[in-house]
Amino acid sequence: MFRISLKSILGHKFRFLLTLAAVVLGVGFVVASFVIRDGLKETFNSLIEDINADTDVQVRGFVEFSESDFQDDPLIDETILAEVQSIEGVAEAIGGAGFGGIIPIRADGNPLESFGPPLLGFNYIDSALTPTRLVEGAPPERGEFVLDITTAEDKGFVIGERYDVVFPGGRESFTLSGLVSLGDGNATVGAVLTAYETSQFQELTDTVGRIQTISIRADPDVGATELAARIQAQLPDGVEAVTSDTVIEEGQADFGQIVDILGGVLTGFALVSLLVASFLISNIFNITIGQRVRELALLRAMGATTTQVRVSVLTEAGLIGLTAAALGIGFGAVVALGLRAALNAVGFGLPAFGINISAGTIITALIVAIGVTLLASLLPAFQAGRVPPVAAMHDGYQLPIRRKARRVLGGAMTSFGVLLMLVGLFGSTSGFGLIAVLGGGSVLVFVGITTLSPLFASPVVRTIGSPLRKFGFTGRLAQENAAGSAHKTASAAGALMIGLALVAAAGVVGASLKQSLSNTLDTSIQADFFIGQGGPGTGFGSSLARDLRATDEFDQVAAFRVGKMRVGGDTKDVFATNFDQLDGLIDPDVVSGSLSDAAPASILLHEDPASDLGASIGDPIVVEFASGGSTELTVAAIYTDALILGNWVIDIAVWDEYFSLDSDLFVAAKIADGVEISAAQQTLNALSVDFPQVDIQDQAEFQRSQENQVDSLLNVINMMLLFALVIALLGIAITMTLAVFERTREIGMLRAVGMTRKQARWMIIAESVLVALFGAALGLSVGVLFGWAAVSAIPDSVVNTFAIPWISLIFALVISAVIGVVAGLFPAWRAGRMNVLDAISHL
Repeated sequence: MFRISLKSILGHKFRFLLTLAAVVLGVGFVVASFVIRDGLKETFNSLIEDINADTDVQVRGFVEFSESDFQDDPLIDETILAEVQSIEGVAEAIGGAGFGGIIPIRADGNPLESFGPPLLGFNYIDSALTPTRLVEGAPPERGEFVLDITTAEDKGFVIGERYDVVFPGGRESFTLSGLVSLGDGNATVGAVLTAYETSQFQELTDTVGRIQTISIRADPDVGATELAARIQAQLPDGVEAVTSDTVIEEGQADFGQIVDILGGVLTGFALVSLLVASFLISNIFNITIGQRVRELALLRAMGATTTQVRVSVLTEAGLIGLTAAALGIGFGAVVALGLRAALNAVGFGLPAFGINISAGTIITALIVAIGVTLLASLLPAFQAGRVPPVAAMHDGYQLPIRRKARRVLGGAMTSFGVLLMLVGLFGSTSGFGLIAVLGGGSVLVFVGITTLSPLFASPVVRTIGSPLRKFGFTGRLAQENAAGSAHKTASAAGALMIGLALVAAAGVVGASLKQSLSNTLDTSIQADFFIGQGGPGTGFGSSLARDLRATDEFDQVAAFRVGKMRVGGDTKDVFATNFDQLDGLIDPDVVSGSLSDAAPASILLHEDPASDLGASIGDPIVVEFASGGSTELTVAAIYTDALILGNWVIDIAVWDEYFSLDSDLFVAAKIADGVEISAAQQTLNALSVDFPQVDIQDQAEFQRSQENQVDSLLNVINMMLLFALVIALLGIAITMTLAVFERTREIGMLRAVGMTRKQARWMIIAESVLVALFGAALGLSVGVLFGWAAVSAIPDSVVNTFAIPWISLIFALVISAVIGVVAGLFPAWRAGRMNVLDAISHL
């Protein structure tokens, strides 16, 4: 039976290649996600090891939780450095500090930008304990800086020229004195590195007398663990000494978590592609089993048992899976490079990485490829075993279709899938369990609907194809063929249904989010201008808000910062703003209390945490900060709109007392009465000249920027689903190609009675378009329902309006028609080139 399976594959090479292509696409995507994950981990792990290669022990500040997502390591007193240097066993110790958001400005006046790797600034120290090496020029004196060599070459920075650099407090001018390399190959993984004379760097970063870390090289006869313990005994509270191994492990774990999230998302989309591929594989095997009825019946007549026939079909599937795994591994490496380029094109900023195909990736590819093909072929294999020996004596024998069983099975799977999705969306499941419940429910719904779809494919296709009847008998034939072969039409459309359902669901959630944003911003924003950093970063200097507040053109200016604090032992994200400026700039829909009553010792709460705490106006709430301090704040207002302010808001006076960061995330400003917008704009432009990284937006521009962020996310999702749509296109093409082969005699008879090549080709293309439109109609309908369920499950504070992106859905229908045309080109070409006499005599 193995030889029969092998000969069946070799005897149908074209069918084998088409099936193989679908599996290779899906497996390639899975392999690519693992290659990207492993490649990024290897790159970052090597970088962290290189940075700490010459360090044995590190002294650093310690806090139970960070005060902000943008916070660097806590600062420690610089006097600790001298104490550490005097400890026995310390061969060398240096103090250093480094911060993000330090932005060099090119000669053309444009600041360097990064939407992924950071822009970092350090104090320069000439020591082997620092990872940077001077490769050209001279170390920086006051008024000078050095830049990493890759950035200098790529962005046109020249030694000896003067350049401005933006620090948190403003803009300063420096001379570029030299170029540095991070290790031998400048492995910055895309980051921009600058370094400055230590005393001036401390002044510009407001860290005079403080440092971040102390890097220590031990004497040759002292171990790192022993020295760390010796140093720890001399350190004050809040400061710790750890070995470089600990620093490396922590750094690699932190980066690993981020990379695992990205890898998990990519793998999720890859599994979608595999799901689509499995539908295609099952469809191909179902069609070919129907075409091989006589062959299978002869095997049964010659003594093959039902089990042997089924094993033969599964063996074919296993061989296809094994071959697809081998090809998919190589294809996945290519896809990984393409995905990195595509993700970087939309702003991810992924660094270059080596192609690392690990043993685990190879094993995963084998399991996925063979497993998917075997699972997808189980039902066709069972069908093959049902072919009776007597079928060998009948021309055109067809296996009976069990419609009642289809209704029961499809209905049960769809119902159970919907139930699982409702549990996931509205239940208390979280984490991996939530992903498993939602994923499993979605798969069951897709399989169930595909199982049921032949029951209503005929009327739907006849309705969609009714305009074709105006094009004569070829149009009517295309309509009747697609409607009459309901099972094949539904099976071919199933793959496209899944891809478009997910596209439509994402579109509905995105449209609802955008509409909710628009509605909320229309009512909550009263400020005339918003000033914020154009890309991700630590913010900008607080002097801009103070300077704006001092002008005559603006009568209200509030700065906004975001950090972390603890309430009842739980860490919370908290906004800080100027309470005396807030009322009239932002309307968070206060339902209790008043913004105008808020004092520096007050706190504003969203209704959700207020309900959780049972808090009401005037109640005290004790909050703790990363610095170790705590204070009691009084609830002054409870609001329902968390879009701008989040769930917790404190006054900037409290922030300044307990937080070390002094950078604003964004600033909202309102023009004074009688001041022209143009005059206010001129004042803004003049005062923000020292902060070229900020964007100045009016209300409409701010709203568009928020909506553009949603659009960018949708573009990434659609890009990830592209593989699934390509497989769906391939599925329709394969189905139509096999259908042309199955209908060879029919097409030959039509040609014999007068149908031209052009008409035959047009008929096949029209059928293909009808299949694609049926899949699109089904997928978009299911996707809208999925989207509605998702929107219903999202809290009203995030999405409070249900919206359907009609234009996007119509565009998806048009694209589906195009997919149908493209998928039908090859089978139409084959149909048109048939020899009429050979076709008529085909068995």
